[in-house]
Amino acid sequence: MTITGKMQERIKAVAGELRRELYPETGYPEWGTKLDALEEEACEIGDAITRELLGQGLAAQAERACTAEVYVCSRCGGCTAEADCEPREIDTSRGPLAWPEPQRFCPACRQAFFPSVPRVGSRS
Repeated sequence: MTITGKMQERIKAVAGELRRELYPETGYPEWGTKLDALEEEACEIGDAITRELLGQGLAAQAERACTAEVYVCSRCGGCTAEADCEPREIDTSRGPLAWPEPQRFCPACRQAFFPSVPRVGSRS
């Protein structure tokens, strides 16, 4: 992915807002603050933004899958179970992330199954 000029400007603006919130009196860290401490704060904020961006995207994608009317059971092939989403937590390199995983229950097989299409992260 390429970050567009418009996105870069928005990132710059959001970073400025967060910096002023992080250092409300001056808008900048106290002189002498170690660079690794500043980096740790910045990475914590970056990770939180990453998790929020991922969470919103996955939730919107899952909502579409959860509202789809028909899914066929992979076991018996005859089920068109009602939509449901099961809360699930997954670990990412930026920390845990909660998302609603699409799930169906086949009354014929009496088994829960997770539809393989559409998948989280798929482009279709």
